[in-house]
Amino acid sequence: MLCMVGMTVFQSCSDDKDDTPELPALESNINLEGNGGSETINFTPKGLKDISFTNDECADATISFFTADGTELSSDRNMSDVAKIVYAAPPFTMTVNIKGDKLTITSLDNACLNDLHVTMSLDYGYTMQRAEITVTHGYPMNIATIEYDWDNAEAATEKKLTEKMTANNYGDTPTTVTVNPLYDTWSTVRIIPVPYQSWMQYVTGFINVPWYVGDKWSLNTGETVGIYLNEAISYHSAADPKDASVTLDLQPHSTLKFQVEVIYQYVSVPFTTTVSQPNSKTEWPINGTCLVRQPYSWNVIIE
Repeated sequence: MLCMVGMTVFQSCSDDKDDTPELPALESNINLEGNGGSETINFTPKGLKDISFTNDECADATISFFTADGTELSSDRNMSDVAKIVYAAPPFTMTVNIKGDKLTITSLDNACLNDLHVTMSLDYGYTMQRAEITVTHGYPMNIATIEYDWDNAEAATEKKLTEKMTANNYGDTPTTVTVNPLYDTWSTVRIIPVPYQSWMQYVTGFINVPWYVGDKWSLNTGETVGIYLNEAISYHSAADPKDASVTLDLQPHSTLKFQVEVIYQYVSVPFTTTVSQPNSKTEWPINGTCLVRQPYSWNVIIE
């Protein structure tokens, strides 16, 4: 008798099987010094689709990708071609250099007054890894150049009365009193960016400002004034008559009441300035209006 045995082999399969690799943990907290701080971390290059950034300071920050020879890549880039990333906004610049399984993160500049918080996200399609980067504040942005548009300057004269003052002579003989009418007056300058953006509060520098000399406005090339953008700064220039004095006569047993009318010259001048980050030297243009008010003369008004 011939016996035949049939054997059936059943192979089970599942479309739900998760064959995606589990990634090694990414260093999640990184601290960098604002002026050139750097740190290198390990990551998984295989399967990486993109690297992106967000920050808590500038919504309009830009990100650029480059090959090893410095060629900028387009938006349809392959991450395997990326050797360097530049993440930048007016008050900061950060770079990420990619080599093998290493990411070297460097803060070239953080010109913000406070620490900068950046989130770096690595996108693998099926999962995301994130690192929180804290960059300490560094040096402020500097004004590199400034030019004034004198053809569109507008000038005016302004008068302002001081509070009433009193001088007394209790003696039996005439006397005098010396008044310094402009002793407590200052020139003021305000560099107003148009439009103003919050990052501009970090810009500082020493600049030449307009002054009123010889009955006309011109640029004071012999003196500079330390300024912050959008802030009114008080200062004395060589043109300020702050040491001027006037002598008033006082008769015996008399009281003299008077006020000082201070005459200011005022000018509004459009400007264009270039500001730069201190380390990377990245430059940003700013337009706006320069306002200067300068004490020029006075009248003593006696009641």
